[in-house]
Amino acid sequence: MLFTEHKKTLAEHIIYLLDRQSLSGTQIVQELLQAQKTSKESIYRTLRKLLHQEVINKAQKKYSLNRHWIQRMHEFSMRHIGNTQSVDAHSILQFNDGDSITYQFKNPDLMGIYWGHLYDCVMDIHPQHIPILIYHPHEWLIHTRTQSEEYTLKRFEKDQKLVLFSIGGNTELDRQFKKDWSGDYLKININSSINGLKQNRYINVLGDFIFEVRTTVSFENAVDDFFKKNKSINESNKHTLEKIIHDGYRTKLIFSRNQKKAELWRKKLSKDFALI
Repeated sequence: MLFTEHKKTLAEHIIYLLDRQSLSGTQIVQELLQAQKTSKESIYRTLRKLLHQEVINKAQKKYSLNRHWIQRMHEFSMRHIGNTQSVDAHSILQFNDGDSITYQFKNPDLMGIYWGHLYDCVMDIHPQHIPILIYHPHEWLIHTRTQSEEYTLKRFEKDQKLVLFSIGGNTELDRQFKKDWSGDYLKININSSINGLKQNRYINVLGDFIFEVRTTVSFENAVDDFFKKNKSINESNKHTLEKIIHDGYRTKLIFSRNQKKAELWRKKLSKDFALI
């Protein structure tokens, strides 16, 4: 059990280390080998487990605590404790206009974990009066990263922040996503064609902040083929889709703050929606 006063598990030691700062695997091993009777293999096995459970992230060869996990812990504690300390949103919120950083991942699933983490930071400060604009070729995250994606989608309504969500596909799965999730604060349009967007690009615009994901064409072909062949999700074909996102399709996440580009994307992405 986490955060008890009794002897800490290896996972707890890792979490406490990352509570202070982000660390590389080598740094974590050095710290724990000095303090614990354990092995390098056990440490890396625990890191993989925590990464799979989305308690931690890994990006730029460093591990850090996952903000979605922190938020869930925060919400849990708020139901029982009237007061909690705020969570640091990290340096990305201090970006100046024109600043940008690129993260590279071994597969789309690892990218999705860190994307959700950064997204949550920006969502906290995004003003209610400015719509959030999203474009995805297909919304595969709802089927493979269900818990995390549902958390984000439900938060739009909870925070009363309007989202205009464009999807390039027009398959049965795309139409089902629109049917299941459309609401007062989440407007979904399918079969969208956005000028300047290639098949393997995803765009999310929150104020002046831009999330751009670039996958490989071969990954998008595999996902597109899956969406065209399957009319619903079951345990068998879900496993097939999960295998696709875990395969070695190199993926980039580009996070930037650029007022001019954000406004241009807003105009392009909102063209299919009638705004009041």
